[in-house]
Amino acid sequence: TAGVEKVYLLKLNDCPSEALLVDHFLHGIESEGELLRAKSIQVVDREEGMVKVILKEGKKRQLHRMFNSLGIKVLDLQRI
Repeated sequence: TAGVEKVYLLKLNDCPSEALLVDHFLHGIESEGELLRAKSIQVVDREEGMVKVILKEGKKRQLHRMFNSLGIKVLDLQRI
């Protein structure tokens, strides 16, 4: 399913600023020898820790790995 955008809604244990997330996720995060990058990221509800992420290609456990690199735990993840 290359080229198909995947949209995810995530609940996080801690929600940093949208600027920090955009900076890290759009430039890409190095993990296990792969560059993990999101097409877009948006904080939906900071108090609830809700974030919407769009990926062009989803690598194995990509979102968990990306948030883990920032010390953030993904509590719930739904593809929408």
